[in-house]
Order: sequence, then structure tokens, then C-alpha cells
Amino acid sequence: MSSFLCRATSTVLTVIVAVTLTPAPAEAATVVGRWGMKATGDGRVYSSVGTSTLALSGEWQQVSGVVGGAVRFTAAPSTGVAPRTADVNPGVGDFAMSLVFTSRDIPDGKGYSGNLVQKGRFGSPGQIKLQLVPAYNGSVNCRVAGRKGSRVLSSRINVDDGRWHTASCWREGSRVGLTVDGSTTAATFDPGTISNNMALRIGNKSKSASWTDQHFGANDCTVYLIGDNARTRAADLTPC
Repeated sequence: MSSFLCRATSTVLTVIVAVTLTPAPAEAATVVGRWGMKATGDGRVYSSVGTSTLALSGEWQQVSGVVGGAVRFTAAPSTGVAPRTADVNPGVGDFAMSLVFTSRDIPDGKGYSGNLVQKGRFGSPGQIKLQLVPAYNGSVNCRVAGRKGSRVLSSRINVDDGRWHTASCWREGSRVGLTVDGSTTAATFDPGTISNNMALRIGNKSKSASWTDQHFGANDCTVYLIGDNARTRAADLTPC
């Protein structure tokens, strides 16, 4: 809003303009992908926002989700891969990786963890990962790793109940956190730069039958954002 102050003299009218400046809004987060998990016949899942397409492989089936379609992986190794790599790393900025999922019918004894969604692997220069620990009768973990170190955040909510759940792994300023069904676990932690040359994957970490952490369940809306306000916008975009 502007206000005007006037001062008159015998010959000159001087107008002084006082301007109140409004701070510029923070830049919006970049949506790398927002996948509603409605697959085409050849196993492609197109993003409704962003440009990255998931390519499904292995054994999977289309099932009903929370809003539209969802993908259930029925055998290992099965996965979905978004091929963009280096240009979708958060670096030192904020990020959010979120999804809606169900872990119904997870077989007992089928591995320590079921990988829900991740970018980077253990031992990479950086990793963001949501997983079930253990896969059977377990809860959600979020691992955030960068060049300064790593942190694992855990939820106490048992999600192996056949219901749909929402999980988000995020960094917001000086904090990293895990939110499951609206319940948040957070910590003040600086992982440093998070960067790797790995593609984003859902449902598994590899196509190799000898190296698998298969999620025996269904993935519905999955989103990945980097940049300012990523956590808030991810919540707005989920479910798809």
C-alpha cells in the first residue's frame, strides 16, 4: 500500500511518495513427479505434474486405489523407475518424498525391509528413502543421507493392516522428518548435500533377483518435490 505526503510552497508543490514493500514470496518447490499410479498397458505411469515418467517392470497388477488406480507388486523383483537422475537431487535444499500405500498381504519372512520409494542406495553420496521395517507387521522408516552424515527416523504406527496409509520423508530448513498418517517425527539435523546419480524407484531397490527389498503391497499416489516449501506442497498434492 502506498501513502502520499504533500508539502506546498509559494511556487512548487512537492510530492513525496512513501512505498511499503511486501516481501517477495518464497519460490515454489519443483515437482519432479506426481504419479497417480494409473498404468498404461506397457507399464508406464505418467506424471500429472512434472515430466518424469515411471516405467514398471516385473510382476504387477492394476488395482483400485484411494482415488483412482494403484499398482500392486506381486513378485520379486518388481519395481517402477523414473529415469531422471542428477537434475532432480535436492542438494542442500528442501525436499519431500511422499506416497499413499497399503501393505496388505505381505508374506511373513519376506525380507527385513520393503522399499516404498527411494532415490539413491545405501552407500551412495546421498539417499532419500521410505521403507517398511520389518516388511511384515512393521512400520515406516525414513532415511536421509548426505555428505555430512545420515539419520533414520522411525514411526511407531503399524501399517501392516490392509488399510491405506500416507507417509512422507522430508527436509525443511534445519529439520528432517517423517510424517505417517499425520503423525510427525522430526529432528534438527544437517545431512549436507544430498546428491546421487540414481533414478528414483518405487517398490524395490533393484531389478536383480539376488538383491531385492520388495514391497509386497500397493503404491497409490507418489510425489517427489525439491526446493522451498516442498513439504507443504507435497501434502497439498497427496492424494493425487
